[in-house]
Amino acid sequence: THQLRAHMAEIGHPIIGDGKYGGSGQENLGDGWGASMGSEIGRKMHLHARSLTIEHPATGKTLHLTADLPEHMQNTWDFVLSIVGLSLDVAMLRLCPDLPPDSHARLVQGYKDAYMHLRGADGKGELSPLYPGARAALDTLAGQDHTLLAVATGKSRRGLDKILERHGLRGMFHSEQVADDHPSKPNPSMILTALNETGTDARAAVMIGDTTFDMDMGRAAGVHTIGVSWGYHDADSLRPDLLIDDFANLLPAIDQLTGSHP
Repeated sequence: THQLRAHMAEIGHPIIGDGKYGGSGQENLGDGWGASMGSEIGRKMHLHARSLTIEHPATGKTLHLTADLPEHMQNTWDFVLSIVGLSLDVAMLRLCPDLPPDSHARLVQGYKDAYMHLRGADGKGELSPLYPGARAALDTLAGQDHTLLAVATGKSRRGLDKILERHGLRGMFHSEQVADDHPSKPNPSMILTALNETGTDARAAVMIGDTTFDMDMGRAAGVHTIGVSWGYHDADSLRPDLLIDDFANLLPAIDQLTGSHP
């Protein structure tokens, strides 16, 4: 593991919990990010051989070996998923509560830079694919005269623009609300602004999302809520007005809540 740990620290991304190579003596993102990123996360090494594929020395058969995540890594994974949906500044504060504010700002910028790098210079790197059935549902809703579509996202304006362009969705939404202009979810600011921009009564609006922050934001804004079971947060934690398991059920769910009919 020595080479892995040393290499990751050298390129500025030390392994979480690596007090030897990821300490404050390294020129890496966050000054001691690897050794102590806050709470319990940085107290144990996050390095694990998840799976191995080898040839059996006697039989020649291919062996596929897998090992479950250690408890501390599974807890970290669950915690990271729990902050999906928050604006980056709020997310970093929750991930690294013990770090000073300037380190949070560096982490936010580092995340943005890394995301854009992975996307590639041509912007074609696929980091945000659409779920099966999403495009068909959007096209159907966009074609309804009585329906106005809006986006309320924790992404930045730059991030949303890239996604809309990548999937050919420019011009589909009548209101686009991003983290640059609003407090983080679950503050209802994004939904309230979208309602104002489209002239829509809250009783005729529906927030659709996959996180507890989406559902809490919708409730705070006084709109109906539809949760999806295939997203980042456990379906049982959402507590929406309606929960759907497939995009095919989205339109009937909207009509049920709003009384809308084509």
